[in-house]
Amino acid sequence: MSTKTQTLKTFDILNQQKNKVVDSLINYSPAQLNTCVEPNQWSVAQVISHLAIAESLSKKYLDKKIANKQHTNEMGIMSGLRRNLINTILKLPLRYKLPLAALNPTENITFDLAIEEWNAIRNHYKSDLEKLEESFFNRDLFLHPLVGKMKLNDAFLFMYEHAAHHEKQIARIIYNPNFINN
Repeated sequence: MSTKTQTLKTFDILNQQKNKVVDSLINYSPAQLNTCVEPNQWSVAQVISHLAIAESLSKKYLDKKIANKQHTNEMGIMSGLRRNLINTILKLPLRYKLPLAALNPTENITFDLAIEEWNAIRNHYKSDLEKLEESFFNRDLFLHPLVGKMKLNDAFLFMYEHAAHHEKQIARIIYNPNFINN
């Protein structure tokens, strides 16, 4: 299987995960999804917005790297090691501050707008991935602020774990006693 085919397959699994998250929230009201249950904690809408913002910033980096092909490098085993490192960190039962303030969602984001943004960025990714030459799929087209550069397949595997990490956060919000029950 080519690297491009494998990466597109991983991206499809990533999209299935997104759809599962969205479908699991469809029966909640806008008030429930847009309300913070604790001070200094995000609402469900803000969690979704954070995922969309993170992926949007990654997409901007990807676009920049594609436009400047001469500034990309082949990635070997280090890409997978970096992915494993950050995925391990995500699975630890610790809370940590975001590496970039730009990843913070706005306070007044609505669930519908957050989903719209997340869908839009995924659609842009899909469209661009299908057009991308095979030679790009082993290059350093993703930059994580903590662990560094990765190839796209490893980036999508990280994004899967990142969303899974935040699925747990969404569950904590929904099962919080302060969650609006209507």
